[in-house]
Amino acid sequence: MAIQQHPLPQDISSYRFRLIGDMTIKQFASLGVSIVLAIIVYSLPLPFFFKYPLSFLFIVLGVGMAFVPVQGRSLDIWILAFIRSIYSPTQYIWKRSEKISEDMALPTGPIVGTQAVSNARIELSTGATATSPQPSTNNQQPITPIVPITPASIIETNGLPQLVEHQA
Repeated sequence: MAIQQHPLPQDISSYRFRLIGDMTIKQFASLGVSIVLAIIVYSLPLPFFFKYPLSFLFIVLGVGMAFVPVQGRSLDIWILAFIRSIYSPTQYIWKRSEKISEDMALPTGPIVGTQAVSNARIELSTGATATSPQPSTNNQQPITPIVPITPASIIETNGLPQLVEHQA
């Protein structure tokens, strides 16, 4: 005996049972509860300036929750979201941004000297290097490359070592 195939409806989850006319059970319940609350408030022995506005408020809230969607959501969902947001703690979430702001970015261009060097530091060890002084100019020029120091290129004058131009 073979199993017979039957087509299934694709839109099962969005089906809403209509109770009376075009109202769903949820709409009918919210409208009914609001009308009952309005009748209870109206029958209480309150002064008229409390009785009528409260009854009207319950009726308007019930009609709003039943029939007025705001941005595709019913009013009861908005009210519950509002109450949850008030009573839940604030959570701060850090999201890494791909773009780095100008003031936080590291320089990526060539290293540019801002002031002229008057005396270069000289270290007399094997493979020591030093930079040669640069004249100060208005336009910013890159720092010159490092040149190796050999003992033959150092002369002492007045107790201070001086570099001699090296010709290559």
